[in-house]
This record gives sequence, structure tokens and C-alpha cells, in this order.
Amino acid sequence: MLLMIAVIKYDRDSVQAFRIYDTEKNQIREIPEQELVEALKKYNLIINNLGLNEEDKIVGTQGSIDRYATLGVFTDINHKYPIVVINKVKGGYTVVDCAGNQIVMSEAELIKYAKQFGVANAKVVTKGKTEFISAISGTFELVGGRLSDDLISQWERLQALKQEGKLSENAAKKLDTIENDFERRIDRLRKSELRNKLSGPFDIARMYNLIMQIAEILDEVDIDRVDEAQRKVSKQYKEVKALVRAKKKSMDKEKREKYTNALRVIGNELRKTIKYVDQDEMSSDECVRRFEVIGKHLGKLKGSLDR
Repeated sequence: MLLMIAVIKYDRDSVQAFRIYDTEKNQIREIPEQELVEALKKYNLIINNLGLNEEDKIVGTQGSIDRYATLGVFTDINHKYPIVVINKVKGGYTVVDCAGNQIVMSEAELIKYAKQFGVANAKVVTKGKTEFISAISGTFELVGGRLSDDLISQWERLQALKQEGKLSENAAKKLDTIENDFERRIDRLRKSELRNKLSGPFDIARMYNLIMQIAEILDEVDIDRVDEAQRKVSKQYKEVKALVRAKKKSMDKEKREKYTNALRVIGNELRKTIKYVDQDEMSSDECVRRFEVIGKHLGKLKGSLDR
């Protein structure tokens, strides 16, 4: 897996390169911005936390690029920079710093570090007196964990979405309904895993109802968020398209071509994103982000037409 771990800037305004970390080879490479754009666009290079927007500009897909370490000519190597989470493991998280140093941190250690120096692709969520780490987008891959770890990870994602107001009223009620039962059953599952030394089919069978309840809420969250974002931007696209048609006669040839081309590019990106949704080729968080970006471009185009 490839991850961006730092942005290279030699002045305040422009990015010169991105530092990319290969998690399997434990190697780093600095790729100039334009070279990376070409690799993402033409050669389908996959970097887990980077993508391109409609203007072929590099954007963060697991937290804004501004959240990541920014290095320059006079970088202080002793300074603490935001780190990047690679995955979740039993007892903590695998993380990498902007120099490519990979270690495992307990959740308590990561929370402490996040509060002092930052974690680029995660945040600290507080629920009552409990604090936990939550991914900025989706969830972190669980490596070598048990069923209980996986369920807790999904549970924490739902709690984070609830805290951010991203759950529907119905989903929030379902989550509240199973809360007491969840804690009790997870405690029993952990004891079973300790006795049996692994998460076997019997553990999955015992937890079947709980697994289905969490999956149902996650499905509702993801499907509802994506559907709502798609409906909103599709309606916006139709409105702007109608406005362009209505104003075509009053435009000169150059303006007509400008607005028609802009609408065509946005329409192509909208159809491409809808295709990703239909074919399940992209995470729900990334689909929502793309729809939001398309909406912003439509808003700018409409504002220009209204003037």
C-alpha cells in the first residue's frame, strides 16, 4: 500500500513534491507534483490517501492535505509532525512519521500524540468519559485482530459519525437501543476468544444478531449519505443545465462554448461518480466527497451565470 506521509514545499504557496511511503517495502520516495498528477491520471496509480479533483488537482481523501506534515528547506528534523495511521492491530495502531519510521502505538499513546502534534488521517472522538481514535474517512484495516476488535472498530466508527451529526435520526436511535447489549456481549465475546484462543465459527454464530444489527446501521448510514449527496447534486446539475440553455441565446460564441464545455466536464464527472456508486468501486466517504466537490463547481458555474 502507498501512503502520502508529507508535503514538500520550498515556499509558502506552492507544493513541489509529495513524500510517498510504501508500507510493504518500508521505503519512501519524493514525487514531484506534476509527475504524481500524471501517474494518478494516466497510469491509475493508487495512493491510499490521495486523489484528483475535477480540475486535476491533488486532494487528500483521508483528511485534507493541510493536515499532513509540511516539510521545506529549513525543516527542523527534531520537530514533531502529524503522523499517519497505516492500520489497526491488536493492542493499537501501526503508524508512520514523515521520515518513514514505522512503529506500533497503543490507542492511549496515539490519543496523547494526536492531542499534542496531530494525526493526519484520524481524529480523537470523545463519547462521555471515553476517548478513542476514529479514521477521518471510513475505517482502518484491521490486521491480525479478533472478531471483537473488528466489531469494536465498526462500533467506534458509528459513534464518531453520531457525534458529528452524520447519522440519521433512525440510525442514531438504533445505535442507542443496542448500546447496553453491545458492551455486555462484547465482554462475553472477549472472554470466549481468550478461552478458545481464536475467533471461531461458534463466536460468529453467538454474535450473529449483534453483527447484523451493526451491519444494518452501517448500511443505512452509508447508503443514505451517498443517496442524499447524489440526489442533491443531480438536482443541482439539472438546474444549472437548464440555466445554461436559457441563457445561451444572449451569449456570444466564446461564452457559449466556455459554459457548455464546463457543464460537459462536470456532467462527465457526475456520471463517472454515479457509476462508481452503482458498481461499488469506491468507499461511501469518497463518493460523498466527490459529490460535494461537483456541487461546489456547479455552485461556481451558477454564480457566474447569475452575474
